[in-house]
Amino acid sequence: MSLRVLGLQCGPCLPGETLGDRLATLERAFDEALLERPDTDLVVFPELMATPYFCQTRDQTAFAHAETLDGETVKRFAARAKARGVFVLVTLFEKWVSPDNLVRYYNSAVLIDPQGACRGVYRKTHVPTLHLETLTTDEAYYFAPGDALPVFEVRGVCVGVLICFDRSFPEAARTLARQGAELIVIPAASSGAERGERWVQECAARAMENGIYVLGVNRAGHETPASDQSLDYFGKSCGCDPTGEVVAMLDAAPWRAVALTVDPEMIERTQYRLPLRKFLRDDLYGPCPPQVVRVRQTAVDMTVVPSFGPRFYVPSVSGEQ
Repeated sequence: MSLRVLGLQCGPCLPGETLGDRLATLERAFDEALLERPDTDLVVFPELMATPYFCQTRDQTAFAHAETLDGETVKRFAARAKARGVFVLVTLFEKWVSPDNLVRYYNSAVLIDPQGACRGVYRKTHVPTLHLETLTTDEAYYFAPGDALPVFEVRGVCVGVLICFDRSFPEAARTLARQGAELIVIPAASSGAERGERWVQECAARAMENGIYVLGVNRAGHETPASDQSLDYFGKSCGCDPTGEVVAMLDAAPWRAVALTVDPEMIERTQYRLPLRKFLRDDLYGPCPPQVVRVRQTAVDMTVVPSFGPRFYVPSVSGEQ
């Protein structure tokens, strides 16, 4: 059975916009998208959908954006999912409170089923501090890293989730694929025009490497958060098939939707023709073996290592014993 997925390329948050205002705008976009594609099975929102991207500076007041899983974002879209009979992946700045009142904050995605119930949560596992040409970000100040890579069943199709920066780690996508994921969805809040092509390339690479579908869902438009450091989300939400072909892509315009149909038979055909996972060498992958400490920037002995030599054989470095 095929799965019809819709990614909503949402526009920026507006200055002075309240959570209620933002959610109302997102609800309208959701309703309009489903009017155009009423046969949709799963709707995916971009990263931190209900808040501005506040991670450029360290600001204690930004923690006011955090919500628990029974907060307004999940509650309102649970009602929408039930009314429309669709799965919805919403995203939020999550405030998690343990039974003994330990508080942690996460960058999270919540899968809501057509009955309005929370099917599961994914918490961003790769939480960066970056200094790019067009973006400085300190997400590690706000979010604890998640510790799991779950796969969810959506109408018979296995779906994994990565959030934004997670896409740059092939190991994460591979882990989801090896757990049976047939589709990986990637909510993002990526900015900087020079990064747009790389975003598409990474989505396509994750699809091709694993012989599965990938749907990347980004924001679009100009945003000025409270820090006054403006952002230009580049959009380019895209869908990639199991061969790595980009079969659908938006431009930089906000409030549009990208559609992708997941065909399990195409996954099967692609993996039969190019069975990459069949040839994985788990015996070689993993942490660098303890024998290999470093490679010095000196002349290296280029002696050819025979194919029958011992595992982890390292040629000696000239001048060393």
